Amino acid sequence: IDVAAPVEHVFEFMTDPSNWSRTHASISELEITESSDAETHMDVTFRVLGIGNEGEMVQRILEPDSHAEVSF
Repeated sequence: IDVAAPVEHVFEFMTDPSNWSRTHASISELEITESSDAETHMDVTFRVLGIGNEGEMVQRILEPDSHAEVSF
């Protein structure tokens, strides 16, 4: 996929949890419970194979504008 936008804008969009329901249809609810420049903790409800799941997700920015990870 080619995106005609600066990498900084794409990284900012993709690492903003408020955008995730737009790019991940399985997410039905997401609440940020704690946030800092390095990490964001969230309570998430999502569906996999039609089964509802709930849990905590943590997003870490490892390299700004380059690398982030999300764990469940």
